[in-house]
Parts: sequence; C-alpha cells; structure tokens
Amino acid sequence: MSACGGTPAATSWVGASAGEDTVYVAYTNRVTAVRVNDGSMAWQYPAESSGQRVFYASPEPTDGQVVVGDYSFKLVGLDAANGSEKWSFDRSKGRYVGGFLAVDGTILAPSADHTLYALNDQGEFLWEFTTGNALWARPASDGELVFQPSMDHNLYALQLTDGTQAWKTDLGGAAVYSPILSEDGVLYLGTMANEVLAIQASDGSVLWRFEAGGAIWTRPVLHEGSLYFGDIQGNIYSVDPQSGDTNWRVETGDTVVGSPGILPDGLVFVSEKGNVLEIGFDGQRLWTQTISGKLYTSPQVFEDRIVVPVTQGEQLLVAFDFKGNVIWNFAPPK
Repeated sequence: MSACGGTPAATSWVGASAGEDTVYVAYTNRVTAVRVNDGSMAWQYPAESSGQRVFYASPEPTDGQVVVGDYSFKLVGLDAANGSEKWSFDRSKGRYVGGFLAVDGTILAPSADHTLYALNDQGEFLWEFTTGNALWARPASDGELVFQPSMDHNLYALQLTDGTQAWKTDLGGAAVYSPILSEDGVLYLGTMANEVLAIQASDGSVLWRFEAGGAIWTRPVLHEGSLYFGDIQGNIYSVDPQSGDTNWRVETGDTVVGSPGILPDGLVFVSEKGNVLEIGFDGQRLWTQTISGKLYTSPQVFEDRIVVPVTQGEQLLVAFDFKGNVIWNFAPPK
C-alpha cells in the first residue's frame, strides 16, 4: 500500500464483515468467526496454520457460506457453521486485497491482478473482466449492473450476467474503496485524488465532485438525506447528496479510514491512532474511546453493539455498547 501517495501508515489491516450474529475477521494467517453475543470463537480457518497463507480481504457471508481470499491468489468458500472448506478457486494471479460481493447467486471477487472474477455459489468460474490496474475495492451492484472501481482511475459498469462493459467513467484518481448505491440510482465513491463523486448509475455521468482535504480511504454512508465520510487528513464531512454542498465538517486530528457505522443518535468512526468516536448527525461529538492498536477497518454495527477490529493491537476485536462502554474483548488463541 506504500505505492499510493497519501496512504495510511499500515502495510495491511484487518478485514471484517458482519453476519447475523457473527463477525468474520481476516488477519495475518487466519480467518476467525467470533460470536457477537459474548466474543467467543466459533471457528478458525485454516484449523492448523502453516504460516504460508495470509488473509486481509474482508470475508463475504452469503447463503450458509463465507467467501474468503488470501495473498496466495486463492479464493475459497467456507461452511459458515464450522469453517470447513467447501470449494476453492485458483484462477487469479494476484492477491485478494479488498472484499467480495455476493449478489443473486453470483460471487464477485476483485483481484490485484487487475481482474474481476465472477463465480457461481459453488465456486465455478463464470466470467472475468480485466482493467488497467489493481482492483482493491469491493464492487457494488443493483442486480443488473456491477460497479467496479479500479486503481486505473476508472469506474466500470458491467453486466452481471456476462461481464460485458456497459460504460466506464474517468474518476480522476485511483479508487480503493467500494462505492455506495442510493435507492434513486446514484453512486457515491471517493478517490485518492481527494474527491468524492456522485455518478449516475444508468450511464456513468458525473453529477458532482466534492473536494476533500485529503484522500478518501472510505466508503461513504448515506443516511436520511445526508452523505457522511472521512478523509486521511482527519476530517469528517456531512454533504448534501443532491448538490455536493457541505453541511458540516469536523476535524479529528487523526487519519480517518474505514466507513462509519450508523447508530441511533449518530455515526461511529474509527481513526488510525486507536480512537473510536461517535459523531451526532448534527456534527457534535458524543463520545470517544481509545483502543491500544491501530484502527483502519470499518466498525461492524449490530442490533445493540459495535464491534471494532484492531490492527497491531493486543486484542483483535473490541465490542462496545452504543454509549461507548466496552462489552467484551477478543484475542485469538496463539
């Protein structure tokens, strides 16, 4: 990741995603399933680590399985109940860095070999689409088109059925995080060129560009008529999704990476120096807690708690209630 200008200081960080009552975590040589209720471990994959495989891409839970990918170019489907391997796919020639997307029985896996791979839910190859540079961002989809950002500065729209290109849009900078698709058919995504763009999903036309104070290493969140995101210079923004005008900006003094989670009273953000903070929908700071370690991964929000993945810390996960009180910690067995 040091190849990109203005990036966070880590070489890589925890990948995490939320199931119904489980958080799935990919970090170093293991993928771990942790029960959200009490922080106990459900399973680990592989059961016995050889130290040769490295996992950082966020797992994708779907239809009784969890899709995970590693830095050895291998994609696997795991049984969500016990972590046993159901299938594997080794067509990629590059690392799996970002997360995956499962939609309508199709698994979409972006790879650092510049290629988006599409598989069925049994891990069988369907189609591929190659761009001009590495793919680190998880795609988005409306069920007909797949929207894949690339580090070649383009956003591609592809037919979900066969990968045929519908359109592409020049973003003006590399995109390393997933876009969000609104109900009215607008894509919002950030770039390393310090911008957030609104793009019409039907034809790829740019509706507006918002200039931030630093690179955007996050997926914006849309909630009740406002768009929220942070930048690596430590700014948190609320923006009007129709016009791109600023509602408010909060300075945190620390790198903000990873998407915010939505709480009843505001949004929970994490920052590189270990701060977990809730910002109200009006921009007021509600609470802050500090964890030992670095926070680069989006917090996972469940019905009554927040689970925060930790990079380079004593704990791998820390769970908070919505007032910022610690409920449990999880450190994987050695």
